[in-house]
Amino acid sequence: MAVKVMSSSPHLRVAVMNMDYFFLQVKTKDLVDLTEMAFGSSYQGVYPSAGGCDEFLRLFLYRMRMPKEEINRLQGKCTGVLSEGEQIKLKIISINELWRAAPDVKALSALCIYENLVARRELPADGLPPAEKKQ
Repeated sequence: MAVKVMSSSPHLRVAVMNMDYFFLQVKTKDLVDLTEMAFGSSYQGVYPSAGGCDEFLRLFLYRMRMPKEEINRLQGKCTGVLSEGEQIKLKIISINELWRAAPDVKALSALCIYENLVARRELPADGLPPAEKKQ
């Protein structure tokens, strides 16, 4: 599955390309830049090793409605470039269990920013994109 990116930003391009691993068609307009919401233009992104290198990451949130049957169909799906030794298996978990289930610094950083934005009511807690909310 190819994902067409409608942005010249390298950060959005990487984020959208990574969504391809999860079998989702994503529009860049539906990505929420958590880094921008948390820090504005004060920082380029979050630093996985501040002082150790100048690499930074942008963290994005993507939310959508999906029927339970579709979620169940995706659970455990495998992907990756096998010729390069990539083996990626999708594990769908509740956001409430993420902090215990994924010892990944990117996921934990995104979760921290997400929870703080929700607590400050700068991001809706219902998980729905604004266009999908019922009037």
